[in-house]
Amino acid sequence: MRNKIIITNELMLSLIIFVPCVSTLLQVITGSSNSLFSVPLYLFLFYIGIIANKSKNIKYWKFITAFMMIDISLWLYSCVININSIDTVLLRMLKQHFGFVVPIFYVASNIRDFEMFEKYLILFSKFFSILFFLMYIIFGKLSILDSYDMSLGYVLVTLSIILLASTFKRFNSISLILACVDLFFALSFGSRGIIVVLCSCILLCIYFSKRKIKIYSVCIVTTVTILFVSLSLMGVFEDSRTIRLVTNPDTLLYLSGRDRIFNGLEPYLFNAPLLGNGIGADRIVMGDYGLYAHNVFLELLVSVGLLITIIIIAIGYSFVFRFLKGSFNLALIVFFSLSLPLLFTWSIWTAPNAWILLGLLCSNKLTQIKVNS
Repeated sequence: MRNKIIITNELMLSLIIFVPCVSTLLQVITGSSNSLFSVPLYLFLFYIGIIANKSKNIKYWKFITAFMMIDISLWLYSCVININSIDTVLLRMLKQHFGFVVPIFYVASNIRDFEMFEKYLILFSKFFSILFFLMYIIFGKLSILDSYDMSLGYVLVTLSIILLASTFKRFNSISLILACVDLFFALSFGSRGIIVVLCSCILLCIYFSKRKIKIYSVCIVTTVTILFVSLSLMGVFEDSRTIRLVTNPDTLLYLSGRDRIFNGLEPYLFNAPLLGNGIGADRIVMGDYGLYAHNVFLELLVSVGLLITIIIIAIGYSFVFRFLKGSFNLALIVFFSLSLPLLFTWSIWTAPNAWILLGLLCSNKLTQIKVNS
């Protein structure tokens, strides 16, 4: 009797998470920056994930309905008060939000077996880490860009921290070696944000680890740190934008033009305290779709106002508090770390990692409610 492939949200979300890996590999192989194939692949995975895994949990559907009503209301309000900017800004954001991050949130919020999800994450991370290493040997590069590639940096650090976190829970020498290789490549191509992601992941892993593992973990982290510092001093990372910015006191706190954005948005912080200036107001004010707040708190204050920002922060705090009071959860640790760059880059309305984290936190809470019932 043949084994049937069981399609679950755990599998579908894992496949969705690693689509950027597939996109990056194909870009290098074809020599083209065109990644249009990612769109139908995402849509296919979303479609399969949604129709194949219908939850029968009434509390889940009440939660999803309430969430969507609030989300749609905020977007309708934003479209009404910024109606002249629908074509230039809001339509693009609407496509990304409802066509990409909301489906990801739906699948992530319906995860029921975190252990199985963790196994998929580790398995795919090993697979793509090996592929990236082989591609570097064959093609001599991992990106079609010459040096700095922020997207590639976050793809590689995602693989690295998944494998690194797995070694805190159950030591595996192959996972540790692959994590170090991924980190080496990430530091070569990525931005300073990946260092924040890495440090957050390590600290959370140590925090959740058992006492004996904590001592071992500190030794491993110290050894790896010494290794990378030595490589840096030897000039291995001399072409790395990340290492140059971090090791130079004059550029360590370089804002890359963010100070101009912060100054431009300052007058709009509290001028509409109830519902704000509408989603996308930061891009509208700056007059460029690429010039957004680059800080989640600033973006929320400008977009939805002080009152709603306080409510969102309070809800987020309750989720994070529950997460910190729980046990070692690899998925939550990884995506909490990957969401921290919202403090200095990305937009909360279109950042997939943040919505995966939100979905996983909701799923974790709903799962606990079901168990307690």
